[in-house]
Amino acid sequence: MSKTNTKYTSQHIDNQSFDDGLQVRITELIGADGILKNPATEEKQDTIVTALGESAITATSVDASSSGDNTIVSITNIPKLYYICLSANGANSADVTAIVKIGATTKYKVSLKAGAIWARNIGAEKRYVTGIAGDDIIVNLSAAQTVHVSVEYAD
Repeated sequence: MSKTNTKYTSQHIDNQSFDDGLQVRITELIGADGILKNPATEEKQDTIVTALGESAITATSVDASSSGDNTIVSITNIPKLYYICLSANGANSADVTAIVKIGATTKYKVSLKAGAIWARNIGAEKRYVTGIAGDDIIVNLSAAQTVHVSVEYAD
């Protein structure tokens, strides 16, 4: 008996102590094209991921370099901040305090020496820091030094 799916022959599965029932199930989940699918709906893996909302998260990076408020992302709806990373440029001539705000509300405050990196993965896309509709994501700098800012957010 030589049933196959895209990765395993029945002989290989038998050597792994799996029965024919499991092989059929693996074939149903992987499919002839080698892509994971939902057997109930025949949706492909990329469609399933999109349905979970991953495509709604946007990643961007900008440099903040002015003393005071630097708008990182302009928001139209309710902001959802999932991840933020601040990296002080190695050529900075002074330490800088960075305050991460959503709208006027302070969320994080960090002190950065030249070359320092601070990052916050808020909740692996399950939790986020938020504000009210129209609140921009802002980094306020205590001095005119360059801070590289990377964020993952939803609007």
